[in-house]
Amino acid sequence: MGQTDTFRRRIRWSPLLLMTVAGCGGPTWHFAYDEGLRQARREERDLLVFYKDPLDVRSGRMRDVLEDGGVLPLVNGRVRCQLVPSYAPDRAFVSQYGIDDAPALILIHPDGTFHALAGEHDAAAVRAFLESSQAPGAHPNRNPRLPQGASLEYFNSFDRAVEKAQNQNRRLVIVYKWWLQGESTELIRRFSRPDVARYFADSVNCILDWDYALNRAFVARYGVSHFPAMVIVDPNGQYRTLTGVPSVDQIIRFARADERSDADGGSPPVVWFADHSAARLVAERTGRRLVLFFASDGSDSSDTMGRILDSPRGRAVLAHSVNCRLDSQKAEDRAYAGRYGVSAAPACIAVAPDGSVAVRTVFSSIGDLETFLRPTAGGEAP
Repeated sequence: MGQTDTFRRRIRWSPLLLMTVAGCGGPTWHFAYDEGLRQARREERDLLVFYKDPLDVRSGRMRDVLEDGGVLPLVNGRVRCQLVPSYAPDRAFVSQYGIDDAPALILIHPDGTFHALAGEHDAAAVRAFLESSQAPGAHPNRNPRLPQGASLEYFNSFDRAVEKAQNQNRRLVIVYKWWLQGESTELIRRFSRPDVARYFADSVNCILDWDYALNRAFVARYGVSHFPAMVIVDPNGQYRTLTGVPSVDQIIRFARADERSDADGGSPPVVWFADHSAARLVAERTGRRLVLFFASDGSDSSDTMGRILDSPRGRAVLAHSVNCRLDSQKAEDRAYAGRYGVSAAPACIAVAPDGSVAVRTVFSSIGDLETFLRPTAGGEAP
């Protein structure tokens, strides 16, 4: 098997498919049944399907069983695929093999027959199942309407991703997450949308989980200490980060920052935090001004202000600030904006290192922005 896994680039794709990417040096797994089947058929090997619920402790214990020293060699000998009940096509796929609930193991043989083991089992039972399940087995109740998806390459190994990016002179994209955190799930969902994923099709993509200790050290190289977060590392070694759960538009702008920089004569891209706590912490530690852009998706006035902030001159003005976008649709962001007396979007809030605050609700030109972001004075700390 190659060194990469695949995931589906389509809007129906479920974020939980990536919630438990292995990070412990064990076998790599597909997260799309069509990809797993294609490889198994090509190599004339068994496909081992692990049907799991990432939020269920029984599935977690079964995952540990598959990594048991007596079981792992039997797992390694198969093409591997993980599916989840939160994704309807996955439920339909496993139902062909008589499986309705997670956890379960399905061993699909090259002749199309299968053996299945439903429920939670210890290492001895799983080992016996894998050793004894030989073709021919039972015939599945096939569903010809199962959707088949395209694939986008990604790694779950930082070292392998870096090696490929360097060898091919491609940029490296890191998504840092934790499989049990809702915000991480939402970031993966947005990142995997077809209208977003296409901006990463030419990148070397790497998805790292917080619960693997080495991954924390890897992302720390780029100043990242909290999940979820994204990092883009250009071939020249420069990098930029995006933390929290950015909007779809923010992720696209983040992906295209290098393109805009080239087109605009080298204006430096602005890093926008999506997590106000992380942004404020960085501002306090570095003694820089904190700029908060409180916006509403789909609002013409927010879009106008956003274009000014994202223009070449706007980026130059913001280059020395710590910048954070607040989403008016999120209660936590609304509450944080409210600390500065802001209740409606759009608004721009500038917090100076001394704690003084200035607020502006309308920008009609880049001149307004430049005037507003002169050294903040005269406000009050919240």
